[in-house]
Amino acid sequence: MKNRNKPIKSKLYNRISRAERERRNKERIRRILPHNNFKEYYREYIGRERHSETIKPKDNFELLKEPQDVISFVEILKSFKYRDDILEVKINLDDVKTIDIGALSLLLSSVEELSLNDKNVSGSVPKNKDAYDFLAESGFFRNISNLSKRLSNRIETNKKKNQNLLLIGYPSTKGKGKLIGENIKSAMGALTGIPQHYRAIYTLVMEMNANSIEHAYEKDKKHWVFGINYKEEENKLYFTFTDNGFGILKQLDIRLDRRVKELFKRLDLSNGTMLKNLFDKKYNSRFKTQINRNRGLPIIQNKAVNRSVNNLICITNNVYLNLQTRDDVKLNGEFSGTFYYWELDLKLFNENARNFN
Repeated sequence: MKNRNKPIKSKLYNRISRAERERRNKERIRRILPHNNFKEYYREYIGRERHSETIKPKDNFELLKEPQDVISFVEILKSFKYRDDILEVKINLDDVKTIDIGALSLLLSSVEELSLNDKNVSGSVPKNKDAYDFLAESGFFRNISNLSKRLSNRIETNKKKNQNLLLIGYPSTKGKGKLIGENIKSAMGALTGIPQHYRAIYTLVMEMNANSIEHAYEKDKKHWVFGINYKEEENKLYFTFTDNGFGILKQLDIRLDRRVKELFKRLDLSNGTMLKNLFDKKYNSRFKTQINRNRGLPIIQNKAVNRSVNNLICITNNVYLNLQTRDDVKLNGEFSGTFYYWELDLKLFNENARNFN
């Protein structure tokens, strides 16, 4: 028979104070893990699983001369944004002997993309003096040091010569048109001796900017890079424009409906041919319901046809296309974005000035 006189313990009787509960929990944690707090535990155990990755380009880091090598390097670099196990990406430029504005533009845009995806980026500089000087004068270092900030309307040109530029822009950048126009005017001053506007290049850049902001991205944070390089010994200007969106061919694939995709598959068109057709505006009349009706690309193509600029090149997805010669090359790597390059010398500028008058 149960003892009816035994006192009944209530839950209230078994409760302990909050301070005592915390003390016991800390003691239990100390027995299991020799750490004082969660941050220390994270750094020691979780953080250990995330590591640094070093990537190194070929010695000749020139997009125009070695497009296959540079695009393959950029493809690997950009792929790290999808890797949760990568905490930091180190870019080793020690052995780079030659470098051009195209490779630098792709490099800067890719570094910005990694930064926007919470990847730390560091690296080394070329030991070769010419490569180092080119890198320093381009404005690359100034941008690298400011990648964590939103440049917005605080972007400035190179202080030293005010001729070379790598400019990062965003949808929020204030006065984009004025900013681009002023830098083109300054570059024309280096070429002609008189700062002046050149509408053909301004139109090119604004169309590229519009395509980039409106169509190149979906969820990723949007940005673009505008590059200017002046070579005094040649008295020639080199320009670039880069975005890291889908790429022109990928944009087309996203927006086409199933029947159109099946038609393209039956036609068996190469990517190079499809890209040329897009610049020639061949798909517009048939696909008027598409979001991207390809208005900007024919305007860009027109500048090559009318020789407003020289050597206008487009690299997108796996195609390298010279819009002036109409030659295209299929790349081994895949560049998820769109890159443009063009040149202007004094002779061509004077010819266009005479035709305009």
